[in-house]
Amino acid sequence: MDTVINRLAEIETGASRILENANQQKQVLAKEMEAKIAAFDAEIDAETEKKLASIHQDLQKEMDQALANLQENTEKTLTDMHDHFQTECDARAEEIVKQILK
Repeated sequence: MDTVINRLAEIETGASRILENANQQKQVLAKEMEAKIAAFDAEIDAETEKKLASIHQDLQKEMDQALANLQENTEKTLTDMHDHFQTECDARAEEIVKQILK
């Protein structure tokens, strides 16, 4: 009977050691996983920042080009309006002079 009790005690001690070992391995794996997750997060953050910077740069170029086009079109429109005004003004002035001379 003592042999059985001793054997059961050995088995319980072995099982306790196995559980302690498993808990230690679990903690080691958890730390490794945390490190991997942190590295992955940092990598994703860096990639995201890089993509955002690229998108921002592209949008800035598009906006600058649109602004340049708008300025060019505005200047052309103003020049056309000025020319049209001058033409109309000259024509009206001639008309007035003709009316006066009649």
